[in-house]
Amino acid sequence: MCQATGGAAGLEQLGLSTSGIPSLRQLGLKEEKVNVIIASLVSAQPICTLHDVEKQLAAEEGVASFAELGLGPLLKQPLVQSLFQPATDLKAVPSITGLEVVMQLEEHMATNEKQARSGAPMARSWKRVEAVDLMESLVKSRGVASPSHLCVRIQKLGFYISNINKGRKQVAEYCKAVERKHKQEMQEMQLEERILAVHRREPNAQMEQKPVAEVGGRDELQLEDAAE
Repeated sequence: MCQATGGAAGLEQLGLSTSGIPSLRQLGLKEEKVNVIIASLVSAQPICTLHDVEKQLAAEEGVASFAELGLGPLLKQPLVQSLFQPATDLKAVPSITGLEVVMQLEEHMATNEKQARSGAPMARSWKRVEAVDLMESLVKSRGVASPSHLCVRIQKLGFYISNINKGRKQVAEYCKAVERKHKQEMQEMQLEERILAVHRREPNAQMEQKPVAEVGGRDELQLEDAAE
């Protein structure tokens, strides 16, 4: 409408104010709220995807999708353009979650660890992963042209790397504990089997010795009768 009336950049240049138009005022307030939510999500999450932001926005506003808010495509929102720098040829928000990014990080670390232990000449330290390394791994695994086709914002990885390493250590300790317990149980079972085997042999040995004692007893009785 502004362009049709002389190429004005906004309604203000036409002497109009959005505050005087209730519907535009509501849209303006809604846009401000959306921007606040986006900014807070991005600042609070070291790894943030536009897909997660879209889901959170819909949940906050009680709608099924961002399109129902009437603010236009999420990819075209100025704040989204600034924070996520989506590719110009994207038609929809890429379907990738923060959890999937963390899973890719863990897989990337495992690959680096395997290469490092195999002595690969170009292997990187598996304990240190830069954001650019993870983005390259995501681009490759997702089969996209560039990071801008993912709409993933990575600020810090230290928290996730620390927790992944901690989780691996706990799993390793748990596996060792299970192995020790299993070994102990096997040893106890073997001991019980040996004890049972000894108990089974003892009655047989007593049965074999009993007739000899009885025969001896009868012979002694006969000798006593003869003496009388």
